[in-house]
Amino acid sequence: MGSEVKSRMVNLSDAGSRVLALLALLTLSGCVFGRNAEPTELYPVDSLSRALATELGVDSLSVVARVDGGWASGLYLNTVDYDAKGRLHVTDLMRGNVFVLDDAFEPVDSLTGFTYPYLAGERDSALAVFDPQDLTVRLIEDARNVRPLFADLPMGAAGDDALGTFVAITDSAAWVKQAGEEGERFLQSLDQDIRIPLPGPMWRYRGPLELAGNTVYSFSAYRPVVDRLRPGGQRDTLRLNGFDSPMLARSRAYVLGDVDEAPLLISSADWADGRLFVLNLRPGILRIDEYDPSGQLLRIHSYAEQILLEYTPIDFAVRPLPAGGLEFSIVSFRAVYGTFSLRYESRLDVLTASPQSGPSK
Repeated sequence: MGSEVKSRMVNLSDAGSRVLALLALLTLSGCVFGRNAEPTELYPVDSLSRALATELGVDSLSVVARVDGGWASGLYLNTVDYDAKGRLHVTDLMRGNVFVLDDAFEPVDSLTGFTYPYLAGERDSALAVFDPQDLTVRLIEDARNVRPLFADLPMGAAGDDALGTFVAITDSAAWVKQAGEEGERFLQSLDQDIRIPLPGPMWRYRGPLELAGNTVYSFSAYRPVVDRLRPGGQRDTLRLNGFDSPMLARSRAYVLGDVDEAPLLISSADWADGRLFVLNLRPGILRIDEYDPSGQLLRIHSYAEQILLEYTPIDFAVRPLPAGGLEFSIVSFRAVYGTFSLRYESRLDVLTASPQSGPSK
């Protein structure tokens, strides 16, 4: 994946409440379907996007591996990324570890010393890990050694409202985004003295933060739009042209004030080979949309299975394969209710897209 990397959503103060908060965010925002009297009217631009997606068709993904037990039992897997050598790393909020996986997707190393690790990009061929507990970013070198990169990150609003904090690191740039419900909302460079206010409602800015080189891409998780900040300071907004979701009507209704809960449409994004990949949340489906740098839909990658209805995808990573095609690694979770208990289970799905399969634009 090189230096084109991703950022992660920060949750709350302990492993149980962090996952509980994320579950509440996903379910209450409309990711759990089956509501009555759902809105149906779309913005005209959403109708055009839906028509484009329908015309383009779907590229079916093939399953390479699935981890839904074994070494992952009892863990809260939350972020994934590949290092410069193609090794997959997965973070766990329960024990505060970062696991390094082999080609069979079994742990070969476990890095400790973190409280709540979130993979946040790459610098100097080392993966960056953001830990909101101590406001640091550290680098993982050679899948074993850890060294500090940044300390005392700006966190904006005080208290436990950290769901709106996002960090992204590349070789040439490092940024943090604050989009909490209270307090100041801003984008701030960690390498330079640059701080950009983000006026307007929380939902407009809360979402993944991506860097392509030193260009900043700031997503809204609730609308298919991306704010882009270029190195020279030029700012514009990209529409994800071709983004389609069953929740677009509810998203419009929320913006207009007709419903109280904003639907979460996008939970993660990633860059590979100059293309933008977006995790499009749908019940029972792993769907990743592929866009060019201008936000034009190129291809839809999808895999559906009945068991997926119980799981919510929260993060993914993509890498080009040496023989062509793409590999996607996706982490998801589900809630398991007992008579007097509630626990969470994680899973890791690894899937591939053939360079020849499905329609392409």
